[in-house]
Amino acid sequence: TIPINQYDASETSGPNQVVIQPSQWNTGVVLTITGVDDDTVDGDIADVINTGNPSSGDANYNALVGGDVAQITITNQDDDVAGINVTPTSGTTTEIGGTAEFTFTLESEPVGDVTVPLNQYNTEEGNGPASVTLNAGNWQTGVTSSVVGVDDNVFDGDIVYTINTVNVNAPSDPAYDAIGGGAIPQLQITNTDNDQATLTISDAALDEDGGNLNIVVQLDIPVTVGAGGTTVPYNFIDGTAEGGIDYNNDDDGDNLVFDGDEVGEAKIIAIPIIDDTELE
Repeated sequence: TIPINQYDASETSGPNQVVIQPSQWNTGVVLTITGVDDDTVDGDIADVINTGNPSSGDANYNALVGGDVAQITITNQDDDVAGINVTPTSGTTTEIGGTAEFTFTLESEPVGDVTVPLNQYNTEEGNGPASVTLNAGNWQTGVTSSVVGVDDNVFDGDIVYTINTVNVNAPSDPAYDAIGGGAIPQLQITNTDNDQATLTISDAALDEDGGNLNIVVQLDIPVTVGAGGTTVPYNFIDGTAEGGIDYNNDDDGDNLVFDGDEVGEAKIIAIPIIDDTELE
């Protein structure tokens, strides 16, 4: 009987002895050593298994000591990799404070903290944490990062922007510390607009001999959707005043073109008034 001991229990396991019967002296007995799985990127680990002092009813074999029996060296090959997962990789926020959530997990258990920096937020459209940190306690369940939509007072449409994930900071774990930002999915955010472009039209009055009746039309909020700015068509509809009699409507209407880059941008509709001699 040959004792087998000093397994590295984190890497290998097997029987604690080998018994060779007289009939097996030349065919031998197989010792099966099984690799133990862990969740850490620790590379291939060599395990030296010691053989103890044999015991036997045969005085010659009983006189042997552990040093007379060869030690066994086993290499347990690592199957773990360092990697960072993000689910999902795109989301939608709203200008009324709606959030998008992203969960970060790791491919393997780290040694120490693993910090993933997040930057290049479009701060006019959204904000969130500057980084997420994972460790041995949450690497599988993950850490959720929430991005919150930012409200503006601009009709700018739905804005898409990207949050960059950059080089990992993990000083205690070389495998994770070596991961660059390009190996981590970026986050694509769409912030849904809640603004509508509106106009304020001023009332106007003028005596018949006053020349032009000027109606001021103001853009209430900036408009940057698409190429920016906006065009507002207008035309004339007769009421108590009739075109060609009370006012000149030769053009039958036109377009007001706003640049859209400021609040209160104003355009004027100038209506030529016709002076007549009738009492109306």
